[in-house]
Amino acid sequence: MKKKTRLDLLIYIMLIISITNAKSQIINCDLEINVLTSKSDSLVKADSTENETNYTLLGIYPITITQTFNLSDYSRDSLILHLENKSSFNQILSSFFFHNLSIFYQVTGSSILMPMNFSFNGDSIIIEELYHTKKIILKYNYQSDFPMRNAGINTLYFMQPQICDWHSYFFTCNNMKIKKIKFCIPDNQSYFFATQTRQISTGEYYTDINEVKDNDISFYLLKKLYYDKISINNKKVKINIFLNKGVQIDTNSLVVNHTFNQIERIQPKQDLSSEYKQKVIGQVKKSQQKITDFFNFKGRIELNIADADLYFSDKEGKKYVWGKTTQTSKDSYFITIDTTFWFTSDLTHEMIHAFIKEIPSPKDSTYFLFNESIVEYLAICFNYEDTQKRDSVFNEKYRYYQSLNDSSLWLQHSIFDIKSNISLINGGYGGTSPLIYQKTPYYIHLFAKEIGEDNFFRFLKEFYSDVQKKKEINITNLKKTFNKNGISNNQWQNFINKL
Repeated sequence: MKKKTRLDLLIYIMLIISITNAKSQIINCDLEINVLTSKSDSLVKADSTENETNYTLLGIYPITITQTFNLSDYSRDSLILHLENKSSFNQILSSFFFHNLSIFYQVTGSSILMPMNFSFNGDSIIIEELYHTKKIILKYNYQSDFPMRNAGINTLYFMQPQICDWHSYFFTCNNMKIKKIKFCIPDNQSYFFATQTRQISTGEYYTDINEVKDNDISFYLLKKLYYDKISINNKKVKINIFLNKGVQIDTNSLVVNHTFNQIERIQPKQDLSSEYKQKVIGQVKKSQQKITDFFNFKGRIELNIADADLYFSDKEGKKYVWGKTTQTSKDSYFITIDTTFWFTSDLTHEMIHAFIKEIPSPKDSTYFLFNESIVEYLAICFNYEDTQKRDSVFNEKYRYYQSLNDSSLWLQHSIFDIKSNISLINGGYGGTSPLIYQKTPYYIHLFAKEIGEDNFFRFLKEFYSDVQKKKEINITNLKKTFNKNGISNNQWQNFINKL
């Protein structure tokens, strides 16, 4: 009995030492993103005296990033830094994405920075000798893989998105904690939006780290010259609409000389027509009213909606448009959409995201059901009041889903099985997105018709009212809401089995 007691005590002591050591290994990191003045709009360099980047830049604004790691509580001799979300182009274009990558260590008791040896394979940085330093600093020029992903080439002249879950723009390591994120932006040139980030002074922004989840800090730059801004304001919702003007080649600036320094310039098109603007405003107001009525919205919210040519393209030239909603503060969101969204249910889909505060963890099996499929169902219902037209839209979704190659693994799966939202546009399989946006909304629609669409809407509205009160969302409570309103366990289970 005494031997067991001693063993238990030893295990307890080792556990305490292990926990203490793990805590002592925490590495604090400060992140500073400096956005430089816009590059020239020339197709060829206009003036060699300009303050230009010394590498090929595909975005509007050159970006320099500084990461400072505090190693005061770190006792190991080596350190591995990695990218949480990797581009498929990382291996061959790592020096293009992370240009002029340098690492320095700060000499103890001094402000002097000394260069360090390291290796970078496109995914990870390995530092094998830390020299017992207490601080290391990474510096590099960054550009994302967005130009390779997005087929709308004109977008590169007026929008520069950095979507963190697509492509990481900073490095992390085990037990790293971000303490501060600072953005420096040329406000006179650009509109700027970032995850949970607020302006402190002219051109200076700080991120509220406590509100950021899973290091997901995305940011967007819009070149002011290329956008018309329209504001809609009422007691509940303020909406800023940013309409891109598109681009044109200004041949009047043609200059040909012996140096060939300037050939022609890219310029925004003329202002958009008032008729087009009014049509967009009407669609936005209509969607906003439907959404706020359904969710019985009582608070105050700001939506910033900007369009661009956002689409992927397959080998046959078919376009796959996309949009994304990013929370920029407690009560404000930035929504980027393809230009075609202004007049489709896709606009409504992205706007709905801003009004559903509670969503499951991305690791939860119901994440895509609540965060995408139900949102898509509601967007179509809000946009198509005519039930026959609504039926045809959902039926077309299912026809598209069935037309895909049935050898695709994901066509045989449930919405509860998938782990990521993937569009595979050249394999004929479609990835997981057809299951999320086509099949599942279709079966939600069938269930709604089975129990009565008015009833289904009322039950769903009641559920989201409870979600707002309880600050939680899960399928158990959704089932309870439907059971309470007369839907049997058998009816519910038959519905779930089809998803």
